[in-house]
Amino acid sequence: MQLARFLTKLFKEGGLVLIDAIIIGAASEVVPIKLLESLKSNSRLIMPKKYDAGNQKLLLVTKKNGNFEQKELLDVKFVPLLNEASVK
Repeated sequence: MQLARFLTKLFKEGGLVLIDAIIIGAASEVVPIKLLESLKSNSRLIMPKKYDAGNQKLLLVTKKNGNFEQKELLDVKFVPLLNEASVK
């Protein structure tokens, strides 16, 4: 499912659906802000993050009291996260 369609399902009529945990299974250069905002307090998002040099790190983002803590876990290799521009 494309990320845009997934996000549309998350946000019903402008309301925010709070989530306990999110796992993203494709590498992205950016951490999706809308997904971070949808995390409950003391929840986590884990995803492969792509860096400029082409390497990837598994990134763990934890939301605590409205703040986000990021921790790089290990080197990984995932397929790229596609967006609407890349599939046209």
